[in-house]
Amino acid sequence: MSILSEAVKEFEKGNYQKALDLFNQVANVYGEQIARYHIKYCNNKLNKKEDSISNPLNDNLTSEKYSDFLRTIGSFSKDINYRNEQSKLIPIMMKIKNERFNEITIDEGLYILSINPFQISSLFLMAYLLKINNMIDDILKIKTGNEITLLDLIISVTDQKKWLENKSSILNARNSFFIGLDNHKYLNRDFIPINIDSISLENIFSLLKENNKVSYSQKRIALTSNKQTISIGSILLNEAKFIGLNLINHYDLCDEWFLIEGACLGYPERKVTEKGLSKDTSSYQILFFPDRYNKLRYHQYGWTKSNGEDAKSELRNQYVSKARGDILWVLDIDEFYNVTDLEYSLDQFRKDPSLTAFTLPQVHFWKGIDKFIIGGYYDISHTRFFKNIPGMKYISNHNFPEINGITLNKINIKKENRIIEKMANNKSKYKSYRCYHMGFAKDEDDMKDKTQYYINRGEDVSRKNTTDSRAGWFSDKLPSECKIFPWGGAIPKILTYKK
Repeated sequence: MSILSEAVKEFEKGNYQKALDLFNQVANVYGEQIARYHIKYCNNKLNKKEDSISNPLNDNLTSEKYSDFLRTIGSFSKDINYRNEQSKLIPIMMKIKNERFNEITIDEGLYILSINPFQISSLFLMAYLLKINNMIDDILKIKTGNEITLLDLIISVTDQKKWLENKSSILNARNSFFIGLDNHKYLNRDFIPINIDSISLENIFSLLKENNKVSYSQKRIALTSNKQTISIGSILLNEAKFIGLNLINHYDLCDEWFLIEGACLGYPERKVTEKGLSKDTSSYQILFFPDRYNKLRYHQYGWTKSNGEDAKSELRNQYVSKARGDILWVLDIDEFYNVTDLEYSLDQFRKDPSLTAFTLPQVHFWKGIDKFIIGGYYDISHTRFFKNIPGMKYISNHNFPEINGITLNKINIKKENRIIEKMANNKSKYKSYRCYHMGFAKDEDDMKDKTQYYINRGEDVSRKNTTDSRAGWFSDKLPSECKIFPWGGAIPKILTYKK
């Protein structure tokens, strides 16, 4: 066991003196940054320092205490029947006590919430229900010690004045408690600011709960005007930047969604766990997304047995064998669609029942959403829509499922032509329907990992032009056929949010 692993283990056990000694060794070996939070936390617990904890938790620290907290918050909206909220609040009171919210400091808690914003709406819903049922006085009786905790956060949101009266001595030392708190007051999916005093419970649940009279399929059809059932298939690894936005944007547009997490052999190991899973917060964002209609099918597959092209096929076959929809929509986590573009794509299968595959042009955004790139490798638009034929499987090409030895693009495929229109302000837009691809708008660190993976699987030799095109992201020395233009067209609203 490494020093770091041993230190984390002792930390999670609550053996703070032993953990402190080990983390000091970690700091000497790996540098201060990796151990700074834990050293400060241990010193605080051992009363060696009086200052507060302000540094963020390590993304990989997933102790049982935090997992319990996340699961409680994540399941909250499912536990409440707003027509009979009083009877449900008693067990929730017990939950608050049993999950030991008063043991999680505010700094820890805000960090935990920040790695998955979908918990915040449920947290504020909890606060609202406690207020309208006059349960704040009972909550205040729960002793929280001398540190501001998550329980204090819940109370402060509901009745700030009463909480201040009870916590004034602590606030003298922590006068920054409310700084930035309002930034967290939004509901999931729509980012609507919450005013605790004016919002109605019914309004909250219009976003959080299913209307029992309308099935999710009917609701989805109302959004897309399309009666075909839709299965989404996605493979992912370290997609924390876009997975939450993608779920928010597309959740209502499908009937089921398979999310297969795993690493292909050859992927750089520095950001992959021993089991071949993400080291960032991707799994949190999926596990605690408010899956109101129970349509998410999340599978942590891990390392593939195959390498090269076969590795992605291995991952994709995990969803293609289980998909039940009429249409299989292959959705990369860094791809986004407006409803009109999706509806147009699905309509092609309705108009021509013999169609087996449909390709929509892709806007390849370049280092942000204000520019896009075309030419060479960047003229490729991947086929993402397939007729779901029982027994089809990815075998010879990870981009196309096949049946009876024939890939679906060789049976009956339709490709929408890309039409680029110049605008008066020297910007350009796609006149055609399109998919918005953020794969080249990622952080440099993510781009390095992906580029290295393609080199590891031999593409610097087998697909040299493609490798050179990707290398241009770092050097800005693009192949001569590649051109970058200012983007002036529509952008999915979800990509414009600052949070």
